[in-house]
Amino acid sequence: MKQLLSNEKLQKDLKDALAELERIKKNKALLDAQQKTVESWILSVVSATGNGKTTFTDADNNEIVSITNGTSYKVDSELLDKVAKEHQLESQVPYLFRFKAEVISDAWNGATEEVRQVFAQAVTATASKPSISSAAVDAAVKEYKKSL
Repeated sequence: MKQLLSNEKLQKDLKDALAELERIKKNKALLDAQQKTVESWILSVVSATGNGKTTFTDADNNEIVSITNGTSYKVDSELLDKVAKEHQLESQVPYLFRFKAEVISDAWNGATEEVRQVFAQAVTATASKPSISSAAVDAAVKEYKKSL
């Protein structure tokens, strides 16, 4: 449905608001790009390998930064069904995978190696983007948001 906005003041206000929204979205895109650059810089300074959380501290054991590495999974639904039937493991499917053939990480990691090997044919695992956090930065951002 289209509606005619005939009031010129409302048209101007709406155009001004949309211009401001555009400016904000462009700034957000710039900030997102800057954040990626800084995160890459952080990852070039410290090395956190393997899955799980690595926390870097200073000499007084104060947290500086934490880096959490994870794994991303892709599942071939048709192959998953085929493999489950071939190995009589259909009952495991709802336990290990979500409705849209998404791996349930905790269950997957807790399954036996034998079961994971059977289903591995249908799952592609790749390292996911590391998550970086800093308690000091998070606290500063939280205080800033309160001031808005």
